[in-house]
Amino acid sequence: RYFMRMEVEDRPGVLAAIASVFGNNHVSIAQVIQKSVGEGTAELVIITDEVKELYFTDALNILKRLSIVNSISSLIRVY
Repeated sequence: RYFMRMEVEDRPGVLAAIASVFGNNHVSIAQVIQKSVGEGTAELVIITDEVKELYFTDALNILKRLSIVNSISSLIRVY
């Protein structure tokens, strides 16, 4: 399982795009929390179900390249 905190653009379709990246890479999301943090910016906290590290790393590499993701501030593997 992983705990991830990221800052993203706050507009329609962003959460769907991020969920799609996870789904396409065999990563199941257990929980999502979203908070608005400023003009046009939201903070997402995502906790995954158990997943192989390879699958999560593949998804993470794609997320880092998305223009809608401003930053990934925390990433913790939960055992």
